[in-house]
Order: sequence, then C-alpha cells, then structure tokens
Amino acid sequence: FQPEENRVQLQVRSRVQADGTLTAEVKVVAAGYADTRLRRSIGSAPRARPEAALERWVAALAPNAELLDFRFGDHRDFATPLTLSLEFRIPGYASVGDTRLFLTPCATRLVMANYGGLFRFAASNLPEERTTPSLIWYPQEVEISETIELPRGYRAAELAGDWQTGSGDDIASCTLNCQPGKKRVEITGTVRVERRTIPPDDWPAFQATVKMLEDFSQARLVAERKGA
Repeated sequence: FQPEENRVQLQVRSRVQADGTLTAEVKVVAAGYADTRLRRSIGSAPRARPEAALERWVAALAPNAELLDFRFGDHRDFATPLTLSLEFRIPGYASVGDTRLFLTPCATRLVMANYGGLFRFAASNLPEERTTPSLIWYPQEVEISETIELPRGYRAAELAGDWQTGSGDDIASCTLNCQPGKKRVEITGTVRVERRTIPPDDWPAFQATVKMLEDFSQARLVAERKGA
C-alpha cells in the first residue's frame, strides 16, 4: 500500500456560542484498510447501543460531551467508501471572559483519541527509543479539516508554534496550518506514515510526528473581542 490508499478524511465544523458551548458536526470518510477498520467499528458494535463507542470518542474532548446524532453508511455496501457523520455538543468547552476567549481545537484531539483504531499512529506514552521494529499494520494518510465559528465580535490570534515535522524522505511527517479570520478559524493538516513497519532507526521521525499531534491537541487558541 501507499499511504494515500489508506486515507482518512476528518472534517469538523463547529460553532462556539457566547456562553462557551461548542456544537460540532464531524464527518469521517475512509479508504482502503482504514475503510475496513471503520466498517468493523460499525459491524461489531452492540445492536442495543451502537452509539456507545461514539460517546466514548467525543468524551475524550470533555467528560460532559453530549452525542446528539450519528449516521453511518451501509457497512455491507462495498461499492463506495463508508462514511460516518455525527453531531455533538459540549457546554462550557470554551472559556469566555469579558475580553478574551480560549479554546482548544477538536480535530487533532479526535485523531489522538483513535476511534475504532482508525488512526494507526495514534499512540500514547511512546518510548524514547526502540531496539526492535514497531508494526502499525498499514501506511496511512490522514487529511484534517476544521472550521471554528467564533461568537460575534471575536477575532482569533495566530496559534503559536511551528507545526511541521518530517518530509517526503522521512517515514512519517505532519503539517498543520491554522488561519484565523474575522468570524472563523480554519485548520488544515496532513499526516503521513509511509510504511507499516517502523524500524528502530526511523523511530525518532515517527515519534516526532506523534508528538506534534499531541502538542497541537493541547494548544490553546486565543480570540479577543473587538473593541475590548
């Protein structure tokens, strides 16, 4: 496989209300073996509560996250890529003061929460060094797109940090971009892991990619109220 043959597209469209409540819509489209992982997450879900795994996924953002709705494509139809759509709400997710708003973007946090094992590189507590290869089952590419609509009168500042690591010559790479505007923030990114086995010599590059995603998932976006 090439990484793009196992692509996951993660789209998040969210809105922040004046009281800090976040409402969001998420769409996931997977291809290749990632599509298989997504189908398994649906096909093996308990019939009584198929939403249970999705509730745990959004709860990784905040314990009080509320899953409002979810829709799966037909996991028995192999003619087209499977899609997953869901909506959720988190009261008080953003911290809103008289002059500033603080918010942590959701998309990379959802990637690292690794619903259904869909994001094969998402691992926690990675060792500093390895003496044996690590198997992640398949190379992968993940495309991230997140739009955050801010409350009226707020404008976001640049997200501090250099959010790029690795290149086409490395076994893993990640590029994330944050573009603040007058009413919204646009976040895009691409993560690539070139092979399914990570040799010890390539472990630092792989670890740097995972760490960047972890750091971005903890970064705080700051928005200031106009005229404050």
